[in-house]
Amino acid sequence: MSGVGSRTRRVRVVTFALALAVAACGGEVVKPKDELTKEEAEALFGAMERLVMDTTLTKVHQSPDSVVADCPQGGRVKQVASIKDEQAGDTVRFATEVTVTPAEGCNVPNRELVFTLDSELGWRYRVDIEIIDFFEEVNATGSVAGELAWQLEENWLGTCNADLVLEAEFDFETGEFKGFFTGSLCGHQVQIDALKFLLE
Repeated sequence: MSGVGSRTRRVRVVTFALALAVAACGGEVVKPKDELTKEEAEALFGAMERLVMDTTLTKVHQSPDSVVADCPQGGRVKQVASIKDEQAGDTVRFATEVTVTPAEGCNVPNRELVFTLDSELGWRYRVDIEIIDFFEEVNATGSVAGELAWQLEENWLGTCNADLVLEAEFDFETGEFKGFFTGSLCGHQVQIDALKFLLE
């Protein structure tokens, strides 16, 4: 019987310790959060878009094909870009490729969130503009691909893979591109308006 009593006391001690831990956390066990909602993933996409398009970032180093700049709220970001053009008959194509690599805890605000971003290989953006028959038709295709690590709060961090395709065409009535980035973003299937990206 003494063995049974000893086991019973140990169970009570463990149960009491768990109860104290739950009480200390306000009644909930705090677990690390490692995923983003679809809306948060789109906000992260917007934060990365800012690193691509924002010309007001302070440059700390520049070469013919790359720029290293300060992120909006600390950290650094590197951009490596290339632009090529070719003509075939009545069609002219401009191919732009930019690899954006946030580092050193690059802090970027967007949609009332502040993302801390880091990446080894960055996200690669490719946009091909095709002008047909002297602007009778203008199309844009491209992609966004890559992986990065993100953090929002102390216990809220993870990774985000992007595998998106861009398809858009120029509307001569409105003077704007109409199209979307579609595909997988941080584990979600998304369709993101490409207007802002193509206007810059």
